[in-house]
Amino acid sequence: MIDQWSAEWGAAVIGLVLLSLVLLAILLFRHRQNDELRINQSVRRHSGAFIKDAVIPDGIEGYLFADYLLRLGRNVIVLNVESRRGYVFGAVNIEEWTCVENNRTEKFNNPLQKATLFARQVGHISGINSVRPLVLFDSSSEFPKGVPEGVLQMTNLDQALESLSVSNGDDSLEEVWPKLVALIDEGRHQLNATI
Repeated sequence: MIDQWSAEWGAAVIGLVLLSLVLLAILLFRHRQNDELRINQSVRRHSGAFIKDAVIPDGIEGYLFADYLLRLGRNVIVLNVESRRGYVFGAVNIEEWTCVENNRTEKFNNPLQKATLFARQVGHISGINSVRPLVLFDSSSEFPKGVPEGVLQMTNLDQALESLSVSNGDDSLEEVWPKLVALIDEGRHQLNATI
């Protein structure tokens, strides 16, 4: 009798643990989807035009990638999205950043460097002087020691995009943007051909 009771309770406990894990996975998935939806809405609301998942040649038989290339007023913005859970510590001139969550530390490369490299290549290829690199951290990230320059958080995304859309930029952007779109389409095509 006791063995049967133990087996039933054991199965019930295992079932509850599995149900809890499934619910946690669903909540994390919905949280990430919610951030992505908010990003897409903000980008559509503030940009004159944008390209998602931009690819351009790096000039040495490789490719550079960006999550978004935005046209805001007379500016071009490279926007990469980082998903890091926990406290993030970093600065513009520090090569390796740190993310701490539940006493677990993870090191990762400075995300501004990747966005800056993409922005420089876009400027070099197109001749646009006002290409600005930005990195957006999703809502699961916090910066207890301050947010580095060039980094946005979900809480200030709309405000930042609005201020960038009215700031001064390059007058030639009207004629250069279609060429930039064609270059990115070509980069995607070349990349797909190599895969």
